[in-house]
Amino acid sequence: MNKKRVAKVAIVLIIIILIITFVILYSTNNNVKIFFDKYVFRKEVYEENLPLISLEGIRTDNVYAFSNYIVVLNQNKLNLYNKYGNIEETLDIDISVPIFSNNGKYLCIAEKSGKKIYLISNKTILWQKEISGNIEDINVNENGYVTVSITGTSYKTVIDVYDSKGDELFKKYLSTANAIATDISKDNKYLAIAEVDFSGITILSNIEIISIEKAQNGNGEPVEYVYNSNVNDLIVNIKYQNKDKIMCLYDNKVKIIQEKDNVDFLSFDQSDVLFADINLNGKMIKIVKKDAGLLKTSSNVEIIDINNNQNIYTFEMNEIPKEIYTNDNNVFGVNLGTEALFINNNGWLIKQYMSSQEIEKLVIGDGVAGVISRGKIRIVSL
Repeated sequence: MNKKRVAKVAIVLIIIILIITFVILYSTNNNVKIFFDKYVFRKEVYEENLPLISLEGIRTDNVYAFSNYIVVLNQNKLNLYNKYGNIEETLDIDISVPIFSNNGKYLCIAEKSGKKIYLISNKTILWQKEISGNIEDINVNENGYVTVSITGTSYKTVIDVYDSKGDELFKKYLSTANAIATDISKDNKYLAIAEVDFSGITILSNIEIISIEKAQNGNGEPVEYVYNSNVNDLIVNIKYQNKDKIMCLYDNKVKIIQEKDNVDFLSFDQSDVLFADINLNGKMIKIVKKDAGLLKTSSNVEIIDINNNQNIYTFEMNEIPKEIYTNDNNVFGVNLGTEALFINNNGWLIKQYMSSQEIEKLVIGDGVAGVISRGKIRIVSL
């Protein structure tokens, strides 16, 4: 009995050691990772084996993804496709040139430079409105609160704020600056606005934090905090990463604003950083070009959370990446021309799409992605 017990313990220990060894090698050795992804985990998928949706006569800008659907807007009809390429729902959406924003179960659609806006949850239109002025940009948070950036009035920009029921909460008027991006905190208490003033010989960027309750009720000064950036620092995007921390992406750095403090998070050399994006669930990503030896080039995909913890995915580049695609979830896509990588925010490859055709665009939802090329969408399950 003792020998049997010792043998069982030894086998368990060997299995544990092998698992730990594999995890370490898979996490640290890129050649091991590539081999197992390709031959063991079978993460490569090919265009001819995937469900597809025809896009004949439809612009690629009319294609998006949210939740577990690929959505296609055509002739005022929004078709929601599942991962098998079948239509699950069709909604009447009176929009020709759409702009999209999504977060979790909410999808907001508006007419670019137009007046109409819709909020959708799951497969239902929650509300729709016509706006005074021209819609320039939209944003929806995870609770269905919507901001609409409006131009074409006597102000540079007007920010209109709605709750998930479509009730207008307040308007914010910007007389000298353009609103580059907006975001509402996860607890619905604060509105952050990234503003840029191009009127002078220098670029002036600032980030304004507004109390939604005070702005709505007129109870005290609604502006909680204004951070004025250095001269010629160009703000690109902002994102609440938790209820009180805002990640701010500039053209050459990232800053963190928390309450009334702001700190430099990281700086980057524009000659080495190919892409940077903060629209990932709780993290930011950047793609950094690296030399991998004689006549070889590689890239590191660096995924960094709010506490500066980092995960890295490395791939060799036959071509320079064309674009990265994020959609406020845990997976992002990298377009390599005729290949696409889908990577989670822990730096693990989910799928590698292989094609003989040039990829025009990627759209990414929750557990599903669409690869668009030559008038077709190939559907990839993630």
